Amino acid sequence: MRKLLAVVFVLLFSSSAYANPKAPEILYAPAPNWIVPVTPATYTEKMAEESGGSIYLLVDTQTTSDKTTEKLYFRRVTKTINISGVEDASDVSITIDPAFQKLTIHHLRVIRGGRVFDQTERAEIDLARFERDLDKRIYNGQWTALVRLSDVRSGDIVDIAWTREGRNPVFGKNDFGTFSLAWSVPVEKRHLRVDWPTEMIKRWQMNDAPVDPKIETIAANTVFTFGPYSAPAVQAETGTPNWVNQYPVFEISSFKDWSEVSRWAAPYYQSTLPPEVAKIVDDIRLLHKTPEAQLLAALRFAQEEVRYLSISIGEGGYIPRSPEITLQKRFGDCKDKTMLFVSLARALGFDVIPALASLNDGPGLTSRLPSPGAFDHVIAEVKLNGKTYWFDATAKDQRGSLKDFDQARYGYALPISLQTPSLAHIADEDNDLVTLNINETLDISGGSQKPLKLTSITEYRGRMADFMRNRLSSQGRKEIEKSYITFYETYFPGIRYLKPMKFEDNESENYIKVTEELIADNPYLFDEDVDRFVFNYTVHGVAELVNSKASRSRKTLLAVVPRVNTRHKISVILDNKGRDWELENESRSFDNAAFKFDWSAKKTRGKWVLEAKLQSKTNTVDPSVADKVLNEHKKVRYDIGWGLRFGDKD
Repeated sequence: MRKLLAVVFVLLFSSSAYANPKAPEILYAPAPNWIVPVTPATYTEKMAEESGGSIYLLVDTQTTSDKTTEKLYFRRVTKTINISGVEDASDVSITIDPAFQKLTIHHLRVIRGGRVFDQTERAEIDLARFERDLDKRIYNGQWTALVRLSDVRSGDIVDIAWTREGRNPVFGKNDFGTFSLAWSVPVEKRHLRVDWPTEMIKRWQMNDAPVDPKIETIAANTVFTFGPYSAPAVQAETGTPNWVNQYPVFEISSFKDWSEVSRWAAPYYQSTLPPEVAKIVDDIRLLHKTPEAQLLAALRFAQEEVRYLSISIGEGGYIPRSPEITLQKRFGDCKDKTMLFVSLARALGFDVIPALASLNDGPGLTSRLPSPGAFDHVIAEVKLNGKTYWFDATAKDQRGSLKDFDQARYGYALPISLQTPSLAHIADEDNDLVTLNINETLDISGGSQKPLKLTSITEYRGRMADFMRNRLSSQGRKEIEKSYITFYETYFPGIRYLKPMKFEDNESENYIKVTEELIADNPYLFDEDVDRFVFNYTVHGVAELVNSKASRSRKTLLAVVPRVNTRHKISVILDNKGRDWELENESRSFDNAAFKFDWSAKKTRGKWVLEAKLQSKTNTVDPSVADKVLNEHKKVRYDIGWGLRFGDKD
């Protein structure tokens, strides 16, 4: 659920900087005179029928910008209905980057029975570093003002207002913003006012706006005013790709097109070849004779000889360090590591440039307005022998040759150049390679009173080999064994490894083979209802491709997990050579817009053999065929579970 807290104005890069800013100072002042006052909605009992513990009587966002700074005013008036509403309304979090922003609080009021209790000067306010991506080794330098109001009771109205002023100087005279027009909760009165110099406004657009804006020219400025209007709750569909915005927004930008964004970034991405880097180039040439080997060696140096660490503070959020500094520090973020790779590759004679990308929103960039805020990642574009390759210098443990190398497929990217580049489409690769191939043998030939033996040979290729190699390097064999035992024990209590898990890694072909041998002494449970021993298992190599709880009658695309191509075969060695087993041969196939699935179960030569193949065909499907895909996906999930019953208690 998208909570109604504040407007996110800029998405900062994960990045590096050179100073740790001090805590911000909180100022107090009346609302500025450029604000247009708005009266909150009047509470009625009917409002409570459509809301939870709190009712938003007013959400007011007003912003003004010029070529030097921007100011964002925010006011929220909330009626509390119960203790949940009190908890939501009483604690306020305001994020600020002290490197270039200042915060002014205008008022903090609690209104009870028509009486106003002003807590502006006496509310408890703590400042804390806002490190939401610390687990990803990203330090953004932001702080959060934690405002705690006291003595708030059910039925009170909480009225808060503040202004945040300042723009990252890295943008120069440019600005951009995205403003929400509705949320997943109803807002009785929504007001948005955007006041910009007319000459700065190059592009603006709306997405499913509930009302049209009033557009005025006041002096040298253009003013967009939405409302005040009532904003009903938006019911977002489940199973939709992250990059599809289901909430109405207003976007504005001072960038005319993507080429302007590229030219803005280009001065910060000029590569150099310091002596330290030149020596690495010489070593690469000495150790690797072919151009392909040299290119991949340069990439792996940036990936594996420089650890990932991002300290995103102020301008450092967008400006990469020089390759020399990155090499000295031996750490860096996506920008730093990419520029180190670019410097190495160019010195080796390759045509390579950095490119802005988005980890989550890449496929949807064509629907966004051009701005630096559309990106949160940097990769590299390499052109070689008439082909284009996309490399991510933050990836780990990538191996294999260039022809089947797992590229940075983020939908679209923006090459950084002083020329006139536009968004470049990163085409999906063919999905013909089986990247996960599992062959398991369950030996129950000893009958219900003897142990079960499980042998598994799993082959990983391509990107799945990269994944397993990275998992092995970060967790180690014993931790992987523990996690696998936890999985197996849900089916076979007391199972254990007979031998340590065996890994065989062919790096040149990017192929990993994992061999397992396990035994469970008493894995079978006696079912009184059927008077038989039973056990259940699953064809676990078949991935879940779509959200099984996704909305059926859809208006938006249905997300599909892309690039899945797996095969899982399970051979059950039956007791008594299979003579007492009555098992039917079965098969099923689906071939729809999202995936292809083949499944079979056959009894042959004392064995029962199950085999499943699953191949995804895309990353999204049209709403018109989503219901069919979901229905057939449900049947796939049913097919992969199976069980057997045999023997007797005596």
